[in-house]
Amino acid sequence: MVYFKKSIKTNLPYSPNFFFTQILDLVFFLTFFYLWRSVYEDSDTLVISGYTLSGIITYYFATELVFRFDVIGAIYLNWDIWDGYFTNWLIKPIRLTFLYILDPIVEKTLVIILALPTILISYLIARNFLDLPSLSYFGLFLITVGFTFMFNILFNLMLHTLCFKHGDQDNNIELINYLSWLLAGAFFPLNFVPGILGKILEILPFKYLMYFPVNVFLGKYSPKEIVLGWLTMAVWMTIFYLLYKKIFRNGLKYYTGVGR
Repeated sequence: MVYFKKSIKTNLPYSPNFFFTQILDLVFFLTFFYLWRSVYEDSDTLVISGYTLSGIITYYFATELVFRFDVIGAIYLNWDIWDGYFTNWLIKPIRLTFLYILDPIVEKTLVIILALPTILISYLIARNFLDLPSLSYFGLFLITVGFTFMFNILFNLMLHTLCFKHGDQDNNIELINYLSWLLAGAFFPLNFVPGILGKILEILPFKYLMYFPVNVFLGKYSPKEIVLGWLTMAVWMTIFYLLYKKIFRNGLKYYTGVGR
């Protein structure tokens, strides 16, 4: 709890960065809102790949919520290894994995608080086009987002451990994250992709970053399918964690503590 409070104080001076991010997320939502509204209204189309106009607008509103839990720039293992600061943690009696999981939790706590005004603006603009979930499904959505958040953290921790052996991987980590969001359905629903490619995207684990939690919000899954999704996410999280621990232990052999 002490570390949690100190981490919040450490992140508070960077609140303008958070504010700028919220504005970008708002622009992202409004762009898709007006784009898809124009597509549906100009073509007189009622349903596209199972989504009505209100369904697709709600899809992007939900993506705006889930995007707040993106951990790009909220995990510092890569930077700590590359600049030598990691040595400070090695010599202290503290669990390193716990610290690198706590950092994004602290930062995203601040992000959610700062995001409330922009989320409200998005809601007010699109409220006539939103199909909001029932209270029970909203609860299932929140639980799913919790799974998604931990899934994202463990996936990124695994990527960050590559820095031990291969040097600064910041750009590669960002590139992989952007590609994973693309494959997750952040920019369009995965069922918009036809044929075998669409089936491949459904099999890949990345859909649990966005497509799965968003469709829980939309009520497109039964409770049984949601629980099965949680179990599948737990399996993938276990795989990412085991890979992270293995690469981490092997990576320590290459760590010199010299830094940049």
